[in-house]
Amino acid sequence: MDRARASRLSREDRREQILDSAKALILEGGLSQCTLEAVAIQAGISKALIYRHFSTVEDLLRALLSREYHPAAGDLKAAEANDFPERVRLGTERVFAYCNENRALVHMLLNDPGVARLLGADALPAPDSVHRVFAGHAAATYGLPPGLASLGAYLMLNAMVGSGDPVERMGLTSETAAAFWTTFSLAGWAAVAARYGQKA
Repeated sequence: MDRARASRLSREDRREQILDSAKALILEGGLSQCTLEAVAIQAGISKALIYRHFSTVEDLLRALLSREYHPAAGDLKAAEANDFPERVRLGTERVFAYCNENRALVHMLLNDPGVARLLGADALPAPDSVHRVFAGHAAATYGLPPGLASLGAYLMLNAMVGSGDPVERMGLTSETAAAFWTTFSLAGWAAVAARYGQKA
């Protein structure tokens, strides 16, 4: 058997190899190092081969972001939960799992203005829509004024995003952190309702 032929990857496996190489390159040297030529070198393939998979660096970054960050299913499931505590539980589990798995790369991609400009607004997640759903449900559940419900939802959701490194340093699992934050958040919502809700 031809050894070169045997070592060839399928189209799907080659694409994954390229994305893995782009991820390693970005984590090592930052987004400015991510060119198709640099990724090809990192992957040990020719320029011609990488261009068969990605015609531009924007295409590659879109594919990488799509692979590394999958908010839709988890966020939608949380947003559609019938009761607010269930929304909080599902949303919290989703965010802590994301923080644990891919936080470094996704944080770099989502927070770089150049990447946002390259990818276009539609390629990025829409955290505002998730925030509005949680705020609306919190207002209805606890009888809160919209402004306070919105503030509470903003604080609840955003406090989790930066917690990946501290959780890891403390030796906690994402599951433990999610369970704690769910309890903490729901107790906080109940206290806020007692003070600011319509029944207060």
